[in-house]
Amino acid sequence: MKRGIPDAEVVEATDTKLSGEPARRVVIAGHAVNDKRDVRAIVIICVRNRQVYSLGLSGNATSVGKCEKQFDELAASFKFLKA
Repeated sequence: MKRGIPDAEVVEATDTKLSGEPARRVVIAGHAVNDKRDVRAIVIICVRNRQVYSLGLSGNATSVGKCEKQFDELAASFKFLKA
């Protein structure tokens, strides 16, 4: 990420749940190296049974802002299946 967004920084990090499991929601912001546009990424990371799961949304800051509600709804509907 640092190659494409050299000034990337975590602007928010909060505890959350993914399918009832403890997870972390991280928001990263910065500027694209090629055209300096504002970019943003939202990632939810969860470790379950020694496996890492992540859901992500990234793009220009305006588009991510417009899609954030839908991303959160998708994350809330996520279910782990029993193996």
